[in-house]
Amino acid sequence: MKKHKAVIAITLLILLFALTIVLVIRHARLNNEPEVKVVVKNGLSINYIDGDQIYSDNKDNTYSFSITNDGSSERYYKIDITDLPKINNVIYSLYSDEAKINKKDEKLNNENILEYAVINPGETHTYKLKINSSLKKTKIGILTVDEYTFEQEYFAQTVILNSNLVQAPQTVVGTELATADEGLIQDIDDDGVTYYF
Repeated sequence: MKKHKAVIAITLLILLFALTIVLVIRHARLNNEPEVKVVVKNGLSINYIDGDQIYSDNKDNTYSFSITNDGSSERYYKIDITDLPKINNVIYSLYSDEAKINKKDEKLNNENILEYAVINPGETHTYKLKINSSLKKTKIGILTVDEYTFEQEYFAQTVILNSNLVQAPQTVVGTELATADEGLIQDIDDDGVTYYF
């Protein structure tokens, strides 16, 4: 008899626990809380920590995500916001220490927010995308990271693809003269990723 009551009690506890989990997940979805999304594409693992759906007013208008190169060779990737509606007054900022990105207050007027980013094997780049808009509860678009493929081979792309890129140079680009042969240096300027010999 005691065994029978214990089995019933354990069964009720398990059902109560399962019901609690279902209710928590349903509550999160009803309140538009972002779901973590992980995507693997051609050796790149993309972890959309705050989800990939971009709105004008999430908890603090900041979306964190990371990109890991699980492959054995360097890869190029680009970051886009797709499915953009025809809206104005959306400003974004993109930050990353690993990829040396610090784009502040760029007006969002096309899908591409970063292109030609290089990631070495085993490396992870983490990003924060901040959206600033006067719009309320408006979907801005979908955050996407794709491997960058060159549609047509240009001389500049040939040089980039066949060079050993230096992302942490000894020389401060634009302010110092090089004292050592550092090769092709990848840096960031007002227009995004740039290269120096």
